[in-house]
Amino acid sequence: MARPKTAQRVNTPAQVPKHMASLWGDYTFYDGALSGLTLGTGARLAGSSYGDPANSFKVGGYTVHGCRCVGALRSGACWPGGLQRRASCE
Repeated sequence: MARPKTAQRVNTPAQVPKHMASLWGDYTFYDGALSGLTLGTGARLAGSSYGDPANSFKVGGYTVHGCRCVGALRSGACWPGGLQRRASCE
């Protein structure tokens, strides 16, 4: 018995973008008043995807930007008394 030659369309999984990319970087100061401070930034990109398993509608792509600031300020640098600050946002 011969198999019928029919083409089956396979749907793309829902909420799985075809293209994705990310780029992140940071810089740490080792000398001067900002010694020990690390600053960073980056972005994450996701392309469009289908919104349901039947692939009946598309959801647009998006980009997420982030930043990072980590460090401790020593006594006399900027904050008297050796106050330490830590911050991170993404």
